[in-house]
Amino acid sequence: MQKLKLPVHGVNLPNLFIITYKDDKHQFYINAFNRGLIFSKQDIENYIHELHMVPQQSFFEPCNSLEIIRRALRNLVMSFEKMGEHAKADEVKVLLVEISDGGDLGV
Repeated sequence: MQKLKLPVHGVNLPNLFIITYKDDKHQFYINAFNRGLIFSKQDIENYIHELHMVPQQSFFEPCNSLEIIRRALRNLVMSFEKMGEHAKADEVKVLLVEISDGGDLGV
């Protein structure tokens, strides 16, 4: 996303990874997995309410690259476990522990 030179970042919303365009004057959200559907902060609040969760600031703000990588690895573990690929899930768990203990990976 940095190659675009636009203020677009990932947002760590529960059960749904989205991106946000955020500059000094504007912020909106994009669901990249649903044809680029655009939504507002109120839409996010409604979604969180439907999940019966308490809103957290992190649900609305950009997250860093390491958080995105951790989330992707956790999703990979769950997918491998659902498929019965426990050895592969264990390999990814090792990576997850390493980056959790190892700092910022330079990203």
